[in-house]
Amino acid sequence: MKKAIVKSATVYLSMSSPSSPEVRLVWHRGRDLRLHDNALYSRIDPPDNFRNDRNHPELAQSPPPSPSTSAPTVASVYLLNRSEFMPRPSTCRPNDWDAVSIGPHAARILLESLQDLRCSLRSIGGDLLVLQLTNDKNNNTQLVTTLLDLIGDLGVTDVRWNEEPGVYERRQSTEVREAIRQRFPAVRIRTHLQCTLYHPDDLPRGPDEWNRLAHPKNKHKKRSKPNANTNSNANAKLTREETESKSKRRMMLETFSRERFEEMPRIMGDFRNAARNKIKILRPCHETPRKLRVPDGMERISYALHQIPSLEELMQPLLRHVQNELDGDGDGDAPAAQPRPILGLRPNVLKRIITSALALDQSSSSANDKNNGDGSSNTKTCLRGGETVALHHLEEFCDLHAGSAVMNLADVSNNDSSRLSHYLAFGCLSPRRIVQEASKRNVDNNDGIENNKNNWLISHMTMRDFFLYTCFISDTNFYASKGMPVRRKKQTPSTTTNNDPPLWKSFGNDQTISHWNRWAEGTTGLPLIDAAVKELVQTGYCSNRVRQNMASVLCNDLRIDWRAGAEFFQLCLVDHCVGANWGNWLYFSGVGPDPKHRHFRTVSQAVRYDPDGLYVTKWLPTLNRLAGNALVEKNDDSLEGKIAIGDTSVGKSIRKLDGKNEAYFRPWDYDPSWNVIVDPATQYTYQDKLRLDETGSLYQPP
Repeated sequence: MKKAIVKSATVYLSMSSPSSPEVRLVWHRGRDLRLHDNALYSRIDPPDNFRNDRNHPELAQSPPPSPSTSAPTVASVYLLNRSEFMPRPSTCRPNDWDAVSIGPHAARILLESLQDLRCSLRSIGGDLLVLQLTNDKNNNTQLVTTLLDLIGDLGVTDVRWNEEPGVYERRQSTEVREAIRQRFPAVRIRTHLQCTLYHPDDLPRGPDEWNRLAHPKNKHKKRSKPNANTNSNANAKLTREETESKSKRRMMLETFSRERFEEMPRIMGDFRNAARNKIKILRPCHETPRKLRVPDGMERISYALHQIPSLEELMQPLLRHVQNELDGDGDGDAPAAQPRPILGLRPNVLKRIITSALALDQSSSSANDKNNGDGSSNTKTCLRGGETVALHHLEEFCDLHAGSAVMNLADVSNNDSSRLSHYLAFGCLSPRRIVQEASKRNVDNNDGIENNKNNWLISHMTMRDFFLYTCFISDTNFYASKGMPVRRKKQTPSTTTNNDPPLWKSFGNDQTISHWNRWAEGTTGLPLIDAAVKELVQTGYCSNRVRQNMASVLCNDLRIDWRAGAEFFQLCLVDHCVGANWGNWLYFSGVGPDPKHRHFRTVSQAVRYDPDGLYVTKWLPTLNRLAGNALVEKNDDSLEGKIAIGDTSVGKSIRKLDGKNEAYFRPWDYDPSWNVIVDPATQYTYQDKLRLDETGSLYQPP
């Protein structure tokens, strides 16, 4: 057995030293835009799971091959598919709505990250080709053809790319792999999975191991092992050539399949326990390449000089779409082909999202011109993309803020959030690098005692892995209206009878459409929800706390299909990631991998996580006037003049006089004309509603 393992590794190493020049093609797919900890640029060594396997000391003790003294020849390419920024059929209502795969805010981060990666590659002798595709709206034909042409023109011997979660992403990877194998059978293919913290080979295997590690205190029965003689006979049928061929394929491609993880726990807590108990030490980060060279002839490729498009250029199709909708809504004649609405939204909503992203793009460009090239400009007011600023921000946050951050607040602008999500979404940071930096700060430099102040950041990486792996194994079920519930609800599509209400309200109902538009426009009358929508549209970001509340109101209170909310977030978010965004929506909608029923009471949530009303008044300044009038009625007439002239300092004055003014949280009790989308009584916890009825206040008496 040991000889066979060593022999397989020897075969692999011999493949990495051919007589012909090695030319590697690195295909960046948009979620791997970095040089640090990137296996796409690593040496062609035996897979980590072979070298680190404790059961095979021959491999574990053997020294790694010495790095080549000459710079490797690498052609890096990103294929920018313009159809991803244009309308395509919605997942929620494919016959009536259109949606957008990459929204305006995310597009800005993508373009900045591409520019940063190109600069980093050029600084070490490489380069990044950014080739624009225009006709790949419904298939990958142009993408596959472009990659095949590059392989042939540059004499590529080795192609690498990353696997990504999502049905479309997996299908695209398969089509590219098969096309290369068919046309260039001698070209080596190596795919990786780098968006997760845990490598798939390191996670448990089979239901017994998953269950035992997820619940280590329980007693577990061992399943009978398969007949050893049967396995031996089956293996004996393999010829030497077949064994070597199988080993090569296994080492070249990422060992990931749906079958491999079909027994993975469907509950986040079980996954976290099993992963942590199995993996005590993470794999080390890959070394950052120090020197590269581009293939001969790359500079002669006509499309090599194509520039990265500006955000304004990329948004032109969407802006035309909005204008056509506006023209069709006017009094004049409608255009010949009236475009379908984006997610059923009024065109002005989409226009606000685009114009906000363009304004931030200008702000980000100005900030980039002013900094020193080290990523040190302020990222709080305008989130920026790229590995350079990501690494600087990570170190600064871990050094100065991670230990004191209050992550569950509604307003996290005061360094109470890591703001690393968009860097993770586009691969500007690797999860392992984040854990590495956070773990360093868990040890006090003075006395060497562990303080564990950054453990929450490490824990979040594990939770993120759960959603990504769930997305990988769920295929199309990940996007189904009925979801993948682990908790049987009273009314689900599988148990509904003719007398039961449907799981989600029909969009054929005018009230449902009205509720959907009010939620998406931030006019629900619930201050926490409306403030979150305003922030999301204007910046592309809002805290996890308010995202959860938004999902709860849409799905639990309004009973609107969770996929509409997921697509709205995909349109707006600066940090959209298929696995993380859709996975969280599944989780909090009540039809996902969560055994609990999570109904967030938004008023009680605001009292706890925005107690001074700083967040809601920041995005809904009209609340200041309402709260000010309420205090004047209580004979606090010092505000009367400020309210009359619309003084912007009125909010601070109110908080100074009464830091617990409840008009911020329940304005309907101070303004009879205030229109609320749901019964306000449903937005209090039982204890808060009881206290309000008995004392007239949501706050406990001192």
